[in-house]
Amino acid sequence: MKTRKIPYYARYAGVGLLLSAAVVQADISGKVFRDFNANGTFDTGASFNEVGAAGVTVKAFDITGAETAVATSGADGAYTLTGLTAGNDYRVEFSWAESWLKPGVAGGTSVQFVKDAATGINVALQAPDEYSSSADPRMAISTYRNGSGVGSTDGAIQSFQRSSSGLNSQFTASDGNQGTGPQPDDEATLGEVGSTWGIAWQADKKRIYAASFLKRHVGLAKGLGSVYVVDASTQPGSLVKDFNLQGITPANGGAAIDLGNVCRDSTCASEAGRTGIAADYELPASKTSPNVDMDAFYKVGKVGFGDIDMQPNSDWLWLVNANQQALISVNVGISDVAALPGEVKQYPIASLPGVPVCEGGALRPWALGFSHGKGYLGVTCDAFDSRQATDLKAIVLSFEPNNISTGFTTLLNFPLAYSRDTGKPFQPWLNETEVTTGYLSQSSTQGQVDIPQPLLSDIEFDDNGNLYLNIVDIFTHQTGSNNFKPISGGSAELINGIANGDFLKACKVPAGFVLEGHADCPANFANGVGPHANGEFFEDSAGDGRQESASGAMAVLHGTGQIDAILMDPHPTGQVGQRWWTTQGVNSYNLSDGKISNWYSIHHAGDASLFGKGTGFGDIELLTDPAPIEVGNRVWNDTDADGIQDADEAGIDGVDVILTCGTDTATATTANGGQFLFSSATNATFMGGGESCKVTVSSAGQTELDGLSVTQQNADNASDNNPVTDVRDSDANTDGEISFTVGGVGENNHALDIGYKAASVKTDIKLTKNVNPVMAKRGDTVVYTLTVINESDVAATGVIVTDKLPDGVVFVSHNGATAGVYNAGTGEWDVGELLPGVANAKTLNITVTVK
Repeated sequence: MKTRKIPYYARYAGVGLLLSAAVVQADISGKVFRDFNANGTFDTGASFNEVGAAGVTVKAFDITGAETAVATSGADGAYTLTGLTAGNDYRVEFSWAESWLKPGVAGGTSVQFVKDAATGINVALQAPDEYSSSADPRMAISTYRNGSGVGSTDGAIQSFQRSSSGLNSQFTASDGNQGTGPQPDDEATLGEVGSTWGIAWQADKKRIYAASFLKRHVGLAKGLGSVYVVDASTQPGSLVKDFNLQGITPANGGAAIDLGNVCRDSTCASEAGRTGIAADYELPASKTSPNVDMDAFYKVGKVGFGDIDMQPNSDWLWLVNANQQALISVNVGISDVAALPGEVKQYPIASLPGVPVCEGGALRPWALGFSHGKGYLGVTCDAFDSRQATDLKAIVLSFEPNNISTGFTTLLNFPLAYSRDTGKPFQPWLNETEVTTGYLSQSSTQGQVDIPQPLLSDIEFDDNGNLYLNIVDIFTHQTGSNNFKPISGGSAELINGIANGDFLKACKVPAGFVLEGHADCPANFANGVGPHANGEFFEDSAGDGRQESASGAMAVLHGTGQIDAILMDPHPTGQVGQRWWTTQGVNSYNLSDGKISNWYSIHHAGDASLFGKGTGFGDIELLTDPAPIEVGNRVWNDTDADGIQDADEAGIDGVDVILTCGTDTATATTANGGQFLFSSATNATFMGGGESCKVTVSSAGQTELDGLSVTQQNADNASDNNPVTDVRDSDANTDGEISFTVGGVGENNHALDIGYKAASVKTDIKLTKNVNPVMAKRGDTVVYTLTVINESDVAATGVIVTDKLPDGVVFVSHNGATAGVYNAGTGEWDVGELLPGVANAKTLNITVTVK
């Protein structure tokens, strides 16, 4: 006896189908794009203007799993899969080489199930460090005021909305015009943090970090090694911690960290080499009192911290040690801010491979940035020894932050002795002789002095990989506004330092980068100056008509097509009533034409403690939200039970999926073709980067899963739940559970799939056979009675009983309902469907005669 279960679908072999017409073909098309605001839509409006993602591979697979078409997205992100059969089902997969690009949190995922001729099959990708939910986040900026700052309540770290525009309301009619724009909020005061330059933003913990900076005439709150932490979870924020890296022995070995020193008290005034006059070094408490601050003049840019930045998707804060010419990394991933800092490491730049050699001077590291998984360091050759402007150079280096021992690669190395619109080219960094014979002789009482000395201070990249460089004039950090010269004993002669920085674009080309004015990097303003003496890209002139007034810092909000930069006199040149004002603030520039799209003046000349036409600000940083983390993806009916999502296999809607992270749980119900999603921004706010979690589907009580069981696990031989490569098979164990580790901020995982197949049916068929009469002789009639009972609790279909007659009898008849029920030749009884229970038993009588 045997039983066979006939499934609800049938497959046919050896059957040919003749078509009378040609197969109709059509295409599948769509766009792959960089979704900077993570809304799943390709935005082209005024707020966000997103870009396509080129080089993404798109493949179509038919219902047999065979690859039938492939395409690559173009420069605009568009693709078309051709040669497909109209109306057929296809699985479309997207893949890319760039590890820094992650699946987006909205829109189509990297595996989609569509019919041919479908259009708009789009995929959103994102770099987590480029995310912003808004085109108008707040911005943080370091601010300076004259004097020691002891007890000062003036803002030293301030913030404002990026959309802030015009003159802030501090400006009154007596200044020339009444300002109507907002005033910045104070995140920390001068008395709390003193002079800082570098600012970093830890989005997931909403912390602002600011590092001490030596600026002449401005006090340090706690020394050159101090780093300050502002809790910005409320607005405005508040200072909650500071830690000092001076003297710490790095965890990776080497000399203790030394940020240098500056003499600003009567004790050091009497040391060897000093004048012995306390007033030459001490800073006054009054913010309006001129001062000498002699020792600081020669140490600006050479001690303390340079730029700082957070390494994206990590817990590491990086800082430039200007004194030891080193990079420092600090683990700030600790939840308890009081326990900061975590592990501290230091990497002397000169000890690493690929460090450039500066001819005629020292290498001055300062600018720091991260983009697409790499770190970038900006250094300047100061020409201090040779005094030759031809030895002034700016160099951009890249490094691997997770493996810095591999050293540096030079991206860009260019001379700084190029012609500039001011008529004053950059000069070697000043020494004492030139200060005495040159700088001092230029000025008169309250005279304006400009001796531009370059320091590559900031690095940014745009959406297309182009590079932007800001060069601060350190002379404006060596001088003040109506402040004394660095002369012993003080002086009645007051001077004003004038900002003369620069702001450059370097275009990405196949061979690397080329600066503005090159044939492959056109200038917008053909003024005959710039690195190639062929014009400039940005309109970085001041509102008072002075050219080259960039002040050293900038920020890019990706997706907006703009860059924000600090400027002296940011208002447009020639604007009535404001042309000669002494203001400082931020300009937003269009990255297409280099023109100003918005300006915001923060400081004004009415406050004598500010820095006039010098540099009154340090770094600027966007305070964007952390990119959300999303996990999912699909519960489907694996009709062929092979564990692979085939093109014609439908998703199962209405299934409850549970996410568990520790003791926290959330539930999502599948929809739109079996999809489920959990997001740290919406339905799973507890889910954090690096957590061990699981998604589970229980079959109990879910009618959508009746008669189904979990299909085979990891049939594609991919078991790591990788969001890019483990995308087509079922990842769940037999209990419907997938264990996984949550990625970092913005590292979304749409590869958690659970397939269900038809559950196997276990039947228990009992057959009994009676013979009447038991004993018979030749010619007698005998009746065989076969009774079959289904003793299981489920119906059996397609039941066949085989009981071939013995050779000593001749078949006469049977009592089946139709002639085809029993075949005497083969002995097969086609029982058909057999319901469970004795009451549903079936009987067959077979009559024979004995030979």
